[in-house]
Amino acid sequence: MKNLLFLLMSLFISLTALSQDRLAGADVINVASFTLPKEATRLKPGSIRMSGSVEKKVPEGCATATFKKMYIQLAAASGEADVDYLEKTQKGITSFTESLGVKRDYHFQTKAINNYRVLITHETTNNMVNTYTFYCVAGDRKSVLTGVIEYPKNGEVDAKSELDKLLASIKFK
Repeated sequence: MKNLLFLLMSLFISLTALSQDRLAGADVINVASFTLPKEATRLKPGSIRMSGSVEKKVPEGCATATFKKMYIQLAAASGEADVDYLEKTQKGITSFTESLGVKRDYHFQTKAINNYRVLITHETTNNMVNTYTFYCVAGDRKSVLTGVIEYPKNGEVDAKSELDKLLASIKFK
């Protein structure tokens, strides 16, 4: 349950770390193009999926798919992101995690890819599911794409490979 709460809060923080009145939720396909693996199964909003041993509902307005026991979810916003959006997001995640009083194993990385910047967080847990979460800001700062890849503990090599391919394929519109 704490993982679900954290996942939802990190997506919330990523979209609210921006100036509150500058960004609004947007349909992912209107913000960016990206490539999912050909073998991926797209999930319909409202359907049920498993995260470890927990059932979760697939949210509206997101692009979602499963692939090799991984769950991939993308959400988007458009407007104008602050110059320091990624730094504020990282601080927000760190602050929120500390407020839970639970030690979490996180690794943060910021890099530039294809004319956009991305913050990647990697969380490893003692649970059955680990997570990559990423926050992409278009070069013109008018769009943000966030995503999550959940994967089983023994699937880190596949998850990292798919994350790298997905990030390389993102093209903001």
